[in-house]
Amino acid sequence: MKNRITPVKQLASSPALKSVWRRVGFSVICVGIGVLLGWLFAKTESDPQPISVNTDTNRIFSLKPGPWGDLECIRISIEIPTDLLTVADYTEPVEWLFKDHSREAVMEVFRKADLSPEQFREVSLDRYWSKTEAGYIVRPTFDLIVGLQPEARSVIYNLLGRFPENRAHYSSFLLRQNQIDELNIESGLSEEIIALFKKLIYGEGDLLVFNDASTILSTLPDEQKQLQFLKLISRRSTFLMKLKINQDSDIEKLVSYWGGGRRAKDIRPLLESLQRVPGGCAIDVAHLVPFFARKRMYTYPMPERGSSATRENCHWSALNFFNDPPDTRMLDPDRVEGELKKNYRKISGNPQMGDLVLFRQQNGEVVHSATYIAEDVLFTKNGEGVYQPWLLMNATDVIGIYRNLHGEISASLYRHRDWD
Repeated sequence: MKNRITPVKQLASSPALKSVWRRVGFSVICVGIGVLLGWLFAKTESDPQPISVNTDTNRIFSLKPGPWGDLECIRISIEIPTDLLTVADYTEPVEWLFKDHSREAVMEVFRKADLSPEQFREVSLDRYWSKTEAGYIVRPTFDLIVGLQPEARSVIYNLLGRFPENRAHYSSFLLRQNQIDELNIESGLSEEIIALFKKLIYGEGDLLVFNDASTILSTLPDEQKQLQFLKLISRRSTFLMKLKINQDSDIEKLVSYWGGGRRAKDIRPLLESLQRVPGGCAIDVAHLVPFFARKRMYTYPMPERGSSATRENCHWSALNFFNDPPDTRMLDPDRVEGELKKNYRKISGNPQMGDLVLFRQQNGEVVHSATYIAEDVLFTKNGEGVYQPWLLMNATDVIGIYRNLHGEISASLYRHRDWD
């Protein structure tokens, strides 16, 4: 899966299945008085990186009632830890590698992008090109980058984002409109820089894409400003989710749902105790999911754990959802493929917390996997590497991310054969 950071295009760290996937402190909040889009939609080696959390105003919403119970969500955004950010990683000269492309094939990409005549003439000049074993490299000028229309930027950058060598595009930043508003308020940047930043954003809908950090950083006066900018654009939108329980709650039904993966005996005492709280109670679902997810939700991987932290991707995360400790074999694409074929079966309805969700391109290739939580909420790590946190996201947003990368995307549900 490539990682969009927030780096996001490592979101699809692998284009195909074979190339194949903070600890939230314990808090139970009690108050006195109180379809995955249809169906489709503690102990461990060390704690993950802590994060900064910013709560967006007016972001409280409820999910549709279902077997998961009465769930209320609070949308938040999290920031990457400062010690994981290195400004130098985003100030390298811009190079576009068109892997395994001939020069004529690259020119066809530029034609498809509908560049202006002046832009097309400029990008055709030999002095901006070099040939390598991997393919052709184009070194665009500052003016060319800034002058691209959103549609042209989308065509070129979505192709570049398929290749890990293009780090700025393989690891894009995804932003919501409210994050852009926060940048206006909190960054202290000049109006000119804010206008330039907005010009470099592209995409449709709620999720917008930004790949040109180096272009903005080159205009900022010092490293402190550069770091501040990177932290602001690295914020990832997610949400806290709380299960509300009162004397009328159907505990048996809730135990059946949240106790999947043979965890009913662990879940039942907690839910029964909460039902006895006068006036009702709400508990963060982080305390209802397996330890693997509870430990990692809203956190970033720890690179000091070793090289495996940089390879923990969507498949590794989804297939280890019920595992404690996680199975390191799920870092091997071949083992992932074998695990899916041997131990999972496709289901056609009634999704359960812990079910596996596979996202495919039109040609059938798997580009992402995630874990179903409730209604249209998924537990997901959108790519490998330390820039990709584990989050709760709406399925529609996850689809939007991968549609930007791969075109039309379909989703299918799978369940472990031992959990029936």
